[in-house]
Amino acid sequence: MKNKTFPVTDSDDVLITRGRLTKSNSIDLPTEWKDIIDPDTVTVHLTQIATSQDLIVYDYIFFENKIFVRSGHGSDTVIDCYYIVFADRQKTSVVYT
Repeated sequence: MKNKTFPVTDSDDVLITRGRLTKSNSIDLPTEWKDIIDPDTVTVHLTQIATSQDLIVYDYIFFENKIFVRSGHGSDTVIDCYYIVFADRQKTSVVYT
């Protein structure tokens, strides 16, 4: 499944991307997110598929625009899950002259 990105509502400052992670341990965030989201607000929801995988988000590397996931069952566990990632848009300050 390819990443899908959309705002929650037209006036909302929250962005969402969702997809499926299969045989990989990294979620690639949309490239346009790097310049518009507040990295401190990134929230990840993982739903494991078929078997218990004890999934853990263990790293978010902002400059690579990636989220890394691992299994608590060990490195030989094949990751298969759906994900939803939420993030707030950066707050912009308006300068009046």
